[in-house]
Amino acid sequence: FLLQNQSKNQIKQLVLSILIQTIIKKLASDLKKNLEKLNITLIITHEDLGLSINKVINKYHIDNIYTQREWTRDEIIQEKKITNE
Repeated sequence: FLLQNQSKNQIKQLVLSILIQTIIKKLASDLKKNLEKLNITLIITHEDLGLSINKVINKYHIDNIYTQREWTRDEIIQEKKITNE
């Protein structure tokens, strides 16, 4: 069994990671269902933001995107990535 060579701390971290992933998936699923009731589509992806947004644009034939002015460092970095692609 693969866990035999792992320390107790590593096993605890693995179990905690799996638990967190399960909770996040459940929350995202619930959020998606609640938004659908309001006729709002939630698209979840695990790809690079620039790549995934281009796929969504092409799939749904999006002509216009309206955004807000970002002001945090991380948001600005992501916005620049999208603009350059």
